[in-house]
Amino acid sequence: MRKVIALTLIVCFVLNVSGLWGYEKTSTVLMKFEDGTAINAEVARDKARGLMFRDSLNENEGMFFSFDEMGKYGFWMKNMKFPLDIIWLDENFRVVHIEENVPPCNDECPTYIPERPAKYVLEVQANFAVEHSVGLGDKVYATEEIIA
Repeated sequence: MRKVIALTLIVCFVLNVSGLWGYEKTSTVLMKFEDGTAINAEVARDKARGLMFRDSLNENEGMFFSFDEMGKYGFWMKNMKFPLDIIWLDENFRVVHIEENVPPCNDECPTYIPERPAKYVLEVQANFAVEHSVGLGDKVYATEEIIA
């Protein structure tokens, strides 16, 4: 009986460590804005899913999307439960577009597309851009190298 329990524990440990139960370590990056505000942003593993189905986002948290090249990447709010600000950044981490207080959507959702190409996108709590005076051309600082 002890051998069965020990073997079961070993199998559970191996499955958990190997990620076969769907667990993956989440990467984060600390993004700092010109006013000194910092956002701890989770790096999106699934760009299509992002923050879908989540119940909330804490004040200084966000979701960070990194793309291989500059482009006009569209975002929508399908299956979201709370509004967001969406901030597009170029390859130098300069703000090139902002959509403020974007509402959740379930059916026939609009797609928000930046006016200029971007390489990165940061989703944060609604009204963040206004509350922290984030504007076009502002520099955002990442605490570590971002890899797509």
